[in-house]
Order: sequence, then structure tokens, then C-alpha cells
Amino acid sequence: PLRLFDDVGGYFVTMLGIRSGRSAAQTFAELLQALQLTVADALDHAAVPLPALVEALRPRRDSAHAPLFQVAYAYQNFAPAGAEPAVGRAFIPDIRQEGGDAFGLEIYEDGGGVLIAMDYDADLYAPETIHAAMAHYLALLDSAAQAPDLPIAGHDLLSQSERRRILTVWSGAPAAAGYDVPAPVHRLFRAQAERTPDHPALIGAGARLSFG
Repeated sequence: PLRLFDDVGGYFVTMLGIRSGRSAAQTFAELLQALQLTVADALDHAAVPLPALVEALRPRRDSAHAPLFQVAYAYQNFAPAGAEPAVGRAFIPDIRQEGGDAFGLEIYEDGGGVLIAMDYDADLYAPETIHAAMAHYLALLDSAAQAPDLPIAGHDLLSQSERRRILTVWSGAPAAAGYDVPAPVHRLFRAQAERTPDHPALIGAGARLSFG
């Protein structure tokens, strides 16, 4: 912080726009290492306020999200456990700034663990969508913690119940959905083509193609 603000009390926060490139073959550990360097570089330019950056870059504006970034992330480590405050203050749990971002994630240090809060625009997201996103985020953290050297594409976001629903209920599997479906659609299509090879399969532009 600048010395000229030593005697000023207030809320001084600036947003840092972070662009993170990634590939499916990159490991999660490699992603974190690259992201750490990107954040360090951004912190070197933290004195440039976001409004000034937006004014200089003039990005295309969209009322659905803030300029330059779509997801806000804040790691709140301003009050480490056991630390004595420099000035008189008290941390009030469960009170956070809301309504500032269309989609924001806040991480709070809490003793030996962390608390996660997700802020979102109710006009853009349904509660069940946010609940699913939070579950996927936690699943990713758990998977990455257990296997940091696994490629990003190898980490699974789905819970067992979600995977079972996608592979059985949504796929039309008879045992799960209760439908009388003898086979997947592509097999039914092939069987129909074999039964009626001379029937028209495609008609257009004055031409007709049969299944055979």
C-alpha cells in the first residue's frame, strides 16, 4: 500500500484481469505454475486501476458481465487466524459484498481450512445451476489435490450420481428410464436401413438417395 494512505480508512480494491491459457495435455500442477507467474506479473502492474485499463482498451461492452473478465475470484486472507489486528476491527462472518459480479467466487481462510462463497446474478443463473457449478468445482479441487500431475483432461467434474444419470437415464437405457428401447439410435437406424435398402433416405436438390 502507498504511504499516503496510511492514515486513511476505507475500502481500497482494484480488480486484476488475468488471462490463463491452457491445454488438455497440460497437468494441473503445470497450470498452477503458469498461473502463478501470470498473477505475479499482474501484481507488478496493480497500480493501474481497472477503469483506466478499460478506458484505454475500449473492449466491446456487454451488460451480462463486466468488461475484460467474466468470472471474479477473490482470495480473502486479510485476517489470518490468530493474527492480532493492527487497528481496532472485527470480522463479521456471513456478511459479504453482493451484487458486484455476474459470477464471483470468494475464498476465506478459516483456521485450518477455507470457506467458499459464490456470488451470482439471479437474472442470469438459476440456483440449481450454481449448486451444480459449486459441486463441479469441489470435485475438481479434490481430484487435483489427489493427482496434481494428471493432465487437465483427465480430471473428472461429475459426481457418481451425475455420471449415472447421463449414461443411463439421459441415454435412454431401458433399465434406468423405463422405456422400451431395444438398442441405441444408431443401431436402430442401421437395422432399418438393412430392412429397407431401397427406401429413400435423403431427398433434396432434385436427387434421391436410398439406404442401400
